Amino acid sequence: DLFGGDFDANDVNYEVDSDFSNPYLGVQLRPAANWFTVGAGIIVPDNDIDVTANPNGGVSGYYEVEDIKYSADGVTLAGTVEHRNKLAPYATIGFRPNITNNFGVFGEIGAAYTGGQKVTEAKQNGENNPDLASDLQQDIDDEDLADWMPIAKLGLTYRY
Repeated sequence: DLFGGDFDANDVNYEVDSDFSNPYLGVQLRPAANWFTVGAGIIVPDNDIDVTANPNGGVSGYYEVEDIKYSADGVTLAGTVEHRNKLAPYATIGFRPNITNNFGVFGEIGAAYTGGQKVTEAKQNGENNPDLASDLQQDIDDEDLADWMPIAKLGLTYRY
């Protein structure tokens, strides 16, 4: 849910703006000496994830985070979230058949363990609010959001 545009945590709806960058180092094996592959490695999740609370009841409504109500009248609640793990182990399974002597295709699915999310900053009207950050962290922890990040790859290969 955290990566799909918005998510709900303890009845507060958050809009998500994210920019993903996930360089990785891994090994891919063909255990059956055919097109079937198994991969494993480490991802360095360097993603920018910004969240903005959407008020209950519209613009003139309120935000409720950890039983504290914040008036939405002229107030914005926003935060920055990052993955707990700086290095995320991953595993994949896939296929890599050759179409000709030089060309082939590949596909993989799997997951990386990110360890969940942590709130690194929370702002109320642009000012840092440590209490709000703590409350937002508790809401995200309660929802157990995104401990695992899905992996999907499709592509073409060329050998020379």
